[in-house]
Amino acid sequence: MKSELYNEEEIYKIEDAISPIQLEPDDFYIVICYADDLNNGGREKLSEIISALGWNFSLNAKLIELQKDEQIAINQFLLSNQIRVVLTFGFTSKQLGLQIQSSKYQKLCFEHVQHIQADSIYELMKDKSKKIQLWNAIKEYKI
Repeated sequence: MKSELYNEEEIYKIEDAISPIQLEPDDFYIVICYADDLNNGGREKLSEIISALGWNFSLNAKLIELQKDEQIAINQFLLSNQIRVVLTFGFTSKQLGLQIQSSKYQKLCFEHVQHIQADSIYELMKDKSKKIQLWNAIKEYKI
């Protein structure tokens, strides 16, 4: 059942979004990025970020890697009582199916879920100021 807080009017729709993601009972943290962003040291950089937070992809977090031509509607996670944080790298609000404009590194609250959009992992590796912005946005989620 949808909350009365959400407008169900569809402003734009993501065509061909990947089907709903199956979560494990202990998946509290969702990380979404493009698979290409994990090349050339990107996977290692993402591992550093996740480790610094105390998250673990085999215990309490789920990594969703999309191909460049794939899209995802993250609303499937935003009304979940299970998910605590959704962290996305390299996506615009529209690419995520969000019907609001949001800024990178700004926390969006959806009921129980916090969403943070960041630059791509590749951009983070090139620009130290973006890494600092990311850390300032996510450090409160360290466990």
